[in-house]
Amino acid sequence: MKLVKDKVIELLKLDVRYRDDDNKLIARIWHEEFQFLEGDSAMDLLKALALGQLTSSESIRRSRQKVQEEHRELRGLKYRNRHEEAEEFKKQLFNN
Repeated sequence: MKLVKDKVIELLKLDVRYRDDDNKLIARIWHEEFQFLEGDSAMDLLKALALGQLTSSESIRRSRQKVQEEHRELRGLKYRNRHEEAEEFKKQLFNN
């Protein structure tokens, strides 16, 4: 069984859309995990989530953040823009 971090790395490499959209990343991971459980309805999916049979969305999100912190090549555009804006703000703050 793959660790959450390994799943996240694999998906961030597979498709750049997952780098900037946690909802898409979470949905993809849940889709893969749900395939191995019995059920095929939205209610079955929600039950699996409530029973802890699917990786928590928070764990997926935190893993994505950590992976992107450690692996520059897996960062999305939002990550770069946000950090560039923060650097610009710091420059303006300390130069005045």
